[in-house]
Amino acid sequence: MQVLGRKLATTKIDSQYQVKVQSHHNGFSTLISRYVILEITGKLQEFSFKALELAIPKHIRLADPWFSKASRNDMLIGADCF
Repeated sequence: MQVLGRKLATTKIDSQYQVKVQSHHNGFSTLISRYVILEITGKLQEFSFKALELAIPKHIRLADPWFSKASRNDMLIGADCF
């Protein structure tokens, strides 16, 4: 199978899996269908930064406590899941 992506580029789908995604903080979980491709995208965050500079309130629990560290993307989940 192929999908149409950015700038009308086509990408070959290697396989498809059902993945259970669940919260670390509460009982939320959902089953989503994911397609496996060689590369999702380039780095969406190209540099690390100091998260303390953002002054995030202490009562906010982040889904990704390491969001301020640049790293590769393993899975891209759309907002429609939440």
